[in-house]
Formats: sequence, C-alpha cells, structure tokens
Amino acid sequence: MKKLMILNALVIFGMLFIVRCGGGGGGTNTGDQGYQQVTDQNITLKWKVSGANLDLKVSAPTTGWVAVGFPPSNTALMEQGTNLIIGYVQNGVVAIEDDYVNIPHFHQSDVALGGADNVTNKTGTQSGGSTEIGFTIPLNSGDAYDVPLATGVTTTVLLAHALDGTTDFVTHHAVRTSVQITLQ
Repeated sequence: MKKLMILNALVIFGMLFIVRCGGGGGGTNTGDQGYQQVTDQNITLKWKVSGANLDLKVSAPTTGWVAVGFPPSNTALMEQGTNLIIGYVQNGVVAIEDDYVNIPHFHQSDVALGGADNVTNKTGTQSGGSTEIGFTIPLNSGDAYDVPLATGVTTTVLLAHALDGTTDFVTHHAVRTSVQITLQ
C-alpha cells in the first residue's frame, strides 16, 4: 500500500512538472511547422527564425488588439526604444502596425517618425473570442526604430492584449507580461 502511494505521488509530480514546463508558465516547446512557442498570462507567442528574418505569431483571448515588443535593454519594461508590433482583426481584415516607443508607455508608428514599416507577411484571424496575428520582421532591419535581434541570444519579449473590441493602436492594455526566448 505504501509503495502504491509513493508511486501515485511520483506520477502526479511528473504530470505537474510536464504541464508546468510545456507551456502556460513560460516553458518553450516546438509547435506546428517548426515554430517554438511559449504561453504566459494566456498569451501565446510562436516564433521561427527563417534566414535573416523572424516569423512571429501572437494570440490571446480577446477580440481586441494583441502586441509583441522587443525592448532595447532586455528588460521587462516597455521603455524608450522598444520595437512594438501591434495588431487587431476587425470584420476579417487584419491591421498591424510597426511602432516605436519614443517615451515610456507611448508609441508611434515607425513611418510617422521617419522610419520604415519593416513588418511583412501580415496575417490575422479571430475565432472563438481569440485573436491571432502573424507577421515577419528582419532580425536586423537597419531601421533606427527597430531593435536588432540575434540568434543564439536570450531575448526579452513583451506580450500584451487589450480588452475585447479594442481596435485601435492607442488604448492601454488589459493584460501584459514578458517572456524570455532564445532565437535559433
């Protein structure tokens, strides 16, 4: 009987360990089509390096906007210099903007600041109360309003989403978090 109790405890511990490391708490795993992925605060980030580019997908349980940011000093803060990509889907049409945080917690499009929109392959879907945007960015665009990224380096990524129905690029987030990923 004692051996059975110990065995059950080990099985339960192992299941909890697998759930904790596999997602939902910051663990990474390889997802569909070679994407790595991590989920935190119910926001899922998927990424894959493709040559000199980074393919990204971000999804969250909202019908509002979702966003991903790359701060310049690898902190968990949306500080000046953060490269922010924010998007939403409205009536089946995706809107994604390449932004730059020019003062803490305030961002403008790279284009409005004299830079370039370096986001390509823009896609988006909305289903069952969740929004997912997908896009490609260069690892190093050369744009003064983008943060250069490198493979083999641990990078802090900011994730956020707005309340349901928020379809603009300025309304404050409802949920935010940060994760650490290694681009490979």
